[in-house]
Amino acid sequence: MSVHSRYREANAEVRGSSPRRPTTSHGSGTWCGRAGKRPGKCHAACVDGIPTTVRNKAVAYGAGQWLKELPNLLSSIERDWLIKVGDPFNGATEAFVAKATLVDGTSAVLKVMVPRAGNAARNEILALRLARGEGCVQLLRADESRGALLLPRLGRSLHDLALPISQRHEILCSTVEQVWRPAPDCGLPTGAEKGRWLVDHIKKTWSD
Repeated sequence: MSVHSRYREANAEVRGSSPRRPTTSHGSGTWCGRAGKRPGKCHAACVDGIPTTVRNKAVAYGAGQWLKELPNLLSSIERDWLIKVGDPFNGATEAFVAKATLVDGTSAVLKVMVPRAGNAARNEILALRLARGEGCVQLLRADESRGALLLPRLGRSLHDLALPISQRHEILCSTVEQVWRPAPDCGLPTGAEKGRWLVDHIKKTWSD
């Protein structure tokens, strides 16, 4: 049985029925959704491990309150999705990204995007749904209102593999070819719109 098949059996879709909550310990820790656990308490230490880049961007975006509420947010996602959130990855730049474990023991990744103006969470979720795992990671589950995405754990990055830069470029270009396709009227910004946004963003950031 595939990872995604096991996931679908163990974790109900957002639009589906509510799955049974786990009542026993899982792995080396316990589920934060269990009775007797104070919401967010078990995530305070892991939130302290957020990369400085992510923390600084949250402050720059005016999302300081999001940082304070992140432990409770992680606990609510654990309860709703029946996952266990582990340690954060130290290479994230735009979101809280951490190891996660599904109720059946499958390894995954939880990504919770830093709130900001615009539709960053919506656009990323939509793009992943349209790609359907071809050229980019498969989207297991998402909640746009919380900026949360549940993804498979793919393994080590090209940077961690220490591949020559030329080989990394070949892999990246080959991967982009798989996902680069027409998507008319899908609601995503066009390349021209993205380009104009980048120009305006650079001008504003430079002047500030």
